[in-house]
Amino acid sequence: MEIGVLTWMFKESSLEDIFAWASENGLSSLQLDGCPEDLDRVKALLDKYPDVEIHVLGRAQNYLVGDASAREKRAALLRRDIEAAAELGIGVVNVFAGRDPYKTVEENLPIFAEVFTPLVEVAERYGVRLAMENCAQRNWWPAGGNLASTVENWRMLFELIPSPYLGLTFDPSHFVWQGMDYLAALREFGERVYYVHAKDTEVLQDQLAVKGIYGQGWWRYRLPGWGSIDWVGFFTGLMEIGYEGPVGIEAEDPLWSENDAKLKQGILKARDFLVRFV
Repeated sequence: MEIGVLTWMFKESSLEDIFAWASENGLSSLQLDGCPEDLDRVKALLDKYPDVEIHVLGRAQNYLVGDASAREKRAALLRRDIEAAAELGIGVVNVFAGRDPYKTVEENLPIFAEVFTPLVEVAERYGVRLAMENCAQRNWWPAGGNLASTVENWRMLFELIPSPYLGLTFDPSHFVWQGMDYLAALREFGERVYYVHAKDTEVLQDQLAVKGIYGQGWWRYRLPGWGSIDWVGFFTGLMEIGYEGPVGIEAEDPLWSENDAKLKQGILKARDFLVRFV
């Protein structure tokens, strides 16, 4: 396993700045979010910084919301990402399944099948795997913006599209505030885990006691090791399922994301914590 970082978190740094900083600090794997159309520029950076690889492309979109025309525009972006990944030698594209927030889970399932069946077919043709991130995207859409956020839903989605080219980006932090067992989920879906995000969650019990689970501000994301995740158990689980891919640090900790300088400090603290496990 290699420790890496996601590029979307940087707000003040150019892509080359991110490559150079990652190279200087032993972060050998990137999730490149919002892949630029100029792939020659990306190839030049990979040549310039040979100790940094792009293992994953990321595209944060809700592929199920809106009418057929709106969904097709977003699907076209993902098709381009799949083609770009193949050209760059990248094996995984990180996605959100998405959700129409005005429909039930059951009503969303046929939309998911309609949208993603042809996308998975494209991915299979190019030899690229789609990894659905398990963030519920509660802040994007009030009813939740991502079907692929619970074990129950994973079972239904993989029944609809059983192709091995559709899998998961596994982030244990999202399970904590939803009250789910991330270790049991990892064991059940180990063969579908194509990428891993490293992020922790802290539950603020005093706030939960007065706001309840539907309130805001009773939990927050933290750097790995600064929340409640059992990282020894989690990495044991990764070893048991045979996962050997990258682990991308996603530093959404509000105490370490004020600006890019602070963000970099936090990422290095996360790196130092995680390096003992890989």
